[in-house]
Amino acid sequence: MVKANVAPVTEETASLPAGNNPPPSGDECELVRLLVIGSPDGVNAIIRRLYVLGFARVDEWSRLLPAPNSNEVMRILSRRLRRSRNSGRGMGR
Repeated sequence: MVKANVAPVTEETASLPAGNNPPPSGDECELVRLLVIGSPDGVNAIIRRLYVLGFARVDEWSRLLPAPNSNEVMRILSRRLRRSRNSGRGMGR
């Protein structure tokens, strides 16, 4: 099993998007988390590819964490998103 010495990722310690505008708070936003789970090399390769595509910077993701109940690792990206008027209606645009 791969072990990592890291602090647990919580809402307070999760990486949030950087920028000049503060993330929305309270009722106007929701916290969404994305997970990448696999081998350390595979997880890091996907995160680097997502960076090249402009999805998220590498430093916005958590450190490597042990995945629950497996010999794999994971990294987590947390984002605060503004709630839309259509929230709860699926992913339609």
